[in-house]
Amino acid sequence: MVASIVLLYRKGISEVELSQKIEWLGMIISERGANFGNDVGLPGQNTMKLGLEHLAGYLDNHSGIYEPLVADGDYKNYIMLTYYRNPINQFFFNESIVLASIHSFGLESEW
Repeated sequence: MVASIVLLYRKGISEVELSQKIEWLGMIISERGANFGNDVGLPGQNTMKLGLEHLAGYLDNHSGIYEPLVADGDYKNYIMLTYYRNPINQFFFNESIVLASIHSFGLESEW
């Protein structure tokens, strides 16, 4: 979940806003039938903390602002963040079909 939100905010996101977005994303995913492995049933601060620890090698932390780590024009960290984001894609399958259809006809002509 952390990787998904960080990829949305590639210019950086604060830890407070990241926490809010993870709670929001957790509620959306829960509404779509996902089960979380805690007593509350939704991801919390511990989820974010563990995600940030796990992704530490792929994120740059500037005083509490997290963004994907890019060194010397090498964007391999984006690929790894996308890899960690992929399990969430199944919950947004219907939206992805609609967006793929719209983009196949050309975005400007569809609007």
